[in-house]
Amino acid sequence: MSIFERISKSSPKYETPRPHTLEEREAESRRRGEEIQNKIQHDNKQKMEVAKERLLSEKPQLELRLVQIPGVIKVLERELAEMTGREMRRILDKEYKLNSAQSPIDSTDPRRQREYEEWVRAVGESKRATARMKQNLEVRVQKKQARVDELKAEKETIEQRIQRGY
Repeated sequence: MSIFERISKSSPKYETPRPHTLEEREAESRRRGEEIQNKIQHDNKQKMEVAKERLLSEKPQLELRLVQIPGVIKVLERELAEMTGREMRRILDKEYKLNSAQSPIDSTDPRRQREYEEWVRAVGESKRATARMKQNLEVRVQKKQARVDELKAEKETIEQRIQRGY
């Protein structure tokens, strides 16, 4: 016989008497429900008090952050405007120039065939490089925009938290 079996057999079995009638069972169920509800309300009050105390200690940093965020957003939006404006225009102009480039070498001239192939290869490499630059710029724009959105959400959260008071 294991130790657990000996302990369970030696300990007195305590069972709460079950209510016998339907009314007694319903009353017991209501009493338990009220106890659970009171415990939940008590726990919620405690959590609210802790949250309010934490807000009081964090409020100066939150207010400072609220003042800083608009400046950071403004800088990021300026950078975004430059990226989507001047930088994108430069890439698109280069792409247009490459797409409309005409060979200075006659492709039908057998003596200059190698020179023509080198020109075609160089234009192809330039097109690929321009495509990579364009893709890189798009990724950078997406990251900056995500950062702006993240800062706006943070600002909104801080404002709501201060407004609620917890």
